Amino acid sequence: MFENVDGSDVAIKDLVTVGSPVGAAAYGTSDQIWGWNTESATWTKYYYYSGRQGKKWIKTTDAATATETEDTLATGKTFFFCRASSATGATTLTLSGKVKALDGESSFTVSAGQLAFASNPWPIAMDVKDISNYYTSGTPVGAAAYGTSDQIWLWDTAAAGWTKYYYYSGRQGKKWIKTTDGANVTETTDAIPSGAGFFFQRASSATAAATITFTK
Repeated sequence: MFENVDGSDVAIKDLVTVGSPVGAAAYGTSDQIWGWNTESATWTKYYYYSGRQGKKWIKTTDAATATETEDTLATGKTFFFCRASSATGATTLTLSGKVKALDGESSFTVSAGQLAFASNPWPIAMDVKDISNYYTSGTPVGAAAYGTSDQIWLWDTAAAGWTKYYYYSGRQGKKWIKTTDGANVTETTDAIPSGAGFFFQRASSATAAATITFTK
């Protein structure tokens, strides 16, 4: 999972890889990029096409015409890069840009029951437990059990799965805990690495949207 760290939008077709991109004529066996569409709550998917019409990045919905995509990754946008299972070696995706200053800010807004795909914009790790400090509208919605509270999903590349946290509110106070620590209600000490992407799930029971603004 990556973040566009440049100060401007980056064309998907211009992404630079170190190592050979793996392409195919059809989606499923090539290198892929997944970008989250907050409005439709679905993934917009692209793949590296290789066939009679050359080699290029195309959107899955344009597979019939094999039209090279003109879509861009907005600055700060988070996306998945999926390496083809048929690849014989790893690849390195290189994004060039400037390190974001600590005195800037980055924000996103998410409505009740919706998901937002965000990222840690700072050049340092950010503690999950500190997310509550960044609500600039709306308040954290907590619950004693996972499922009806605000949540954070952090991708674990090694495990190829999500590490999930939720905002606990109950007899033992209010805090962010990992789902695997629910029995002990232990406040998490985990951190979101610099530039790492994560999902923020707003509780469906929330009476208002939440705006999260990261400021330093």
